[in-house]
Amino acid sequence: MPLLTTDQLFTDGHLREARMMESVATAADGAMRLPRTPIELSVTPARPLAAAPELGQHSREVLLEAGYTANDADALLERTARPTPLSA
Repeated sequence: MPLLTTDQLFTDGHLREARMMESVATAADGAMRLPRTPIELSVTPARPLAAAPELGQHSREVLLEAGYTANDADALLERTARPTPLSA
């Protein structure tokens, strides 16, 4: 089998029939396709529970846990430069 590009990988008929990919819900896009775990476990199925968090998704919570007040955390996030997400 030839090497596939990322786009080809997620649309390959053989991989689709072999159930090598699965959809995981995301907050931003609705769903994301991810590779499945290559082994089957009978007692504890190995499945992604969720997609990775979006860039900065938990910043406020982290600052609050680090001891910042809600006002200080919000002010810091407002003045902090945030990188823009990469487009697909």
